[in-house]
Amino acid sequence: MSPTRIPAVVLGVLLAGYMLGDKGFAYLHLPGTPIFVGEMALTVIAVYLIGFYPINDDRLRSPVRLILVVFLLYSAARTLPYLGQYGIDALRDASQWYYGILAFFVADFVRRRGIGPIVGWFGKILPWFVLWAPISLILSQVLSAPLVPDSDVPIAAHRGSNTSVLLTAGLGFMWMLDERVSGINRRQRAVLTAVSGLFLVVAGIQNRGGLLAAIAGLGLLYWYARSEQRHFVGIICTVVFIVALIFSVIDMRVSLFSNQRDISAEQLVENLVSVVNPDAVETSGDLAGNSSWRLDLWGEILRDVNLNSPVLGKGYGISLGDEYGFEGAGETELRSAHNSHMTIFARSGYLGAGLWLLMWAVWFIAMMRSRLALAARGLEVEAAVAVVAMACALAVLVNAVFDPSIEGPPVSAWIWSVFGLGLGLMLLSRPDRTAPEFR
Repeated sequence: MSPTRIPAVVLGVLLAGYMLGDKGFAYLHLPGTPIFVGEMALTVIAVYLIGFYPINDDRLRSPVRLILVVFLLYSAARTLPYLGQYGIDALRDASQWYYGILAFFVADFVRRRGIGPIVGWFGKILPWFVLWAPISLILSQVLSAPLVPDSDVPIAAHRGSNTSVLLTAGLGFMWMLDERVSGINRRQRAVLTAVSGLFLVVAGIQNRGGLLAAIAGLGLLYWYARSEQRHFVGIICTVVFIVALIFSVIDMRVSLFSNQRDISAEQLVENLVSVVNPDAVETSGDLAGNSSWRLDLWGEILRDVNLNSPVLGKGYGISLGDEYGFEGAGETELRSAHNSHMTIFARSGYLGAGLWLLMWAVWFIAMMRSRLALAARGLEVEAAVAVVAMACALAVLVNAVFDPSIEGPPVSAWIWSVFGLGLGLMLLSRPDRTAPEFR
């Protein structure tokens, strides 16, 4: 039996659970302990890495991997001193970086077995996820019970922005890979694309970050798509136009969301306008309020870190909301900066934030080069998967500007797995490397 089999199954179940169950799945834990499902999965994967990861293999060395190691070690250095003071809170805050160990496992998995098992797994789960997405959005708004055992979190707790990001990756998967590879035929693809497009519109009314993340990811997919693939953008745009036209002509307004935003064409337009000009929608719902307190919090963090701890930041463990007197919109406790990138800056200073930005910049550049190299070698499936990985990563990073998404395991596990997928594809793109046969 392959040594990767058990940790691969564990990671597959974890990612599928986060994909379908989001926050509700993340709060599953051993009764009476603070050990959650994510930490249990990480333990299994860490044991595998300790026993089987070829750390001395020269072929695994690359600038991207080196920066990743430095970032994780530095982040650990900004966490460990605060464990005694903040305890489990420091570890919870640190999930933004320690899920990075998944990148090493996924990269090693791709090195050993190629991307065939990953593509097969995603192709099987994607149709169910797309059909479940609108149901999960409705349930998260209308059900406050039942709760995850031994917690105050509803089982149906889903964030529309997280789903929007994964649907963006799903759209890329369906349209960048042909049906022989994806396992999704033309008719299924059309239906799933229409459902995804409709969800992105409705979820975009609830959350501007998720809408902009989807736009960014789809834009990258469109840039890399071949001419015969680009018509999928037309299908999505058609769905958006028809839905917006229907809502506009009959002035349909559906009050479903708890954030006071109706499902309407007017609200969609206001969400888009508010991104570039918040003052233009000052009286509309909670848009201006959400923008205002976030900007105030970010301003306080910039001022304080610049004055008191510009290089190292404030460390992992301190509650940023309590530190600066913010609770956020509808939140009882705000531990983060409500912006994953700003949170890293607050907790690890300019050094940590610089490593974070450098790491992703080098990753994207290396991915672009690897895609070209894979295509030149005739590895079209691997090249297409590289594009989908870039689109997913871009969508996550854009959404993280508006939402503390990477601080939570449901997104953190996914983004670091995508990062590791990229590392594996970079290795497969090398001229001296023979990619495992796709099957």
